Amino acid sequence: MSKLVITCAVTGSLSQRGDGKGQSPYIPVTPDEIAEDSKRACDAGASILHLHARDPKTGAPTADLDIFSEVVEKTRALCPDAIINCTTGGGMGMTDEERIAIVPRAKPDMASFNMGSMTYGMWNPAAEKWVLDYPWANSFESMTYFGKVMKENNAKPELEIYDVAMLNNANLLFGAGVLEKPLHFQFVMGLPGQVIPATPKNLMHLVESAKLVHPDCTFSACAAGRGQFPIVTLAAILGAANIRTGMEDNINISRGVLAKNNGELVEKTVRLAQDVGREIATPEEAREILGIRPK
Repeated sequence: MSKLVITCAVTGSLSQRGDGKGQSPYIPVTPDEIAEDSKRACDAGASILHLHARDPKTGAPTADLDIFSEVVEKTRALCPDAIINCTTGGGMGMTDEERIAIVPRAKPDMASFNMGSMTYGMWNPAAEKWVLDYPWANSFESMTYFGKVMKENNAKPELEIYDVAMLNNANLLFGAGVLEKPLHFQFVMGLPGQVIPATPKNLMHLVESAKLVHPDCTFSACAAGRGQFPIVTLAAILGAANIRTGMEDNINISRGVLAKNNGELVEKTVRLAQDVGREIATPEEAREILGIRPK
């Protein structure tokens, strides 16, 4: 097997900063915090930094292009060799133009590219209400637009697969000329709502289905919460080119114990990968493995 690329998803948009149940005071929020925690992740073995922007005052996800650009600029300054991967997922109420605007502005090496529509959902039985109810639309017209912008700005698409049917969407977009080989899939598992559960059988099904349609594809995997470490370890065994860790997906280093920074999560992920016989790629090797063209 080739060496294994480690991605760190540094902050995300769903996890919240705080001391309440299911939250963490250690989640980086400001551009400086995100950049500094990215440096810890790189020092621990991450080659790719998956970045989101948050409002420094509220901690909420933001479409503010100046804030997101500052996140990228400061992260690049501290992590000059790292591969920068910017989200285009956005948040509630963001337009397509707002979601993709960081790509032509910051010229990242990679960008996330959601392969279909889905709905996040979380029911709070104590409050007897939905505390998360987010229908997330990604039409073929929108996806075609995103692919065009990424191609124009030489950003490698990371194709986010939340369920196996989205592989068919990717194949349709490939047939329409929106995507080019080799395709790189990110299997996203275990989030609340219309997302494939984080089980070994489901991961194996995703890998087999992707390879059946595109034998020369590469794939990565991530999972939310307690599914993170088992899923990325299995992905490493199954021949993943890339696995993802970080506080976007999981805030705990072990059961009931909060990770104090992203470096701790990357260190554990590296150790698990090495324990199953995978060597860790450098950023330069990662660019070759994933076919990331120079700027």
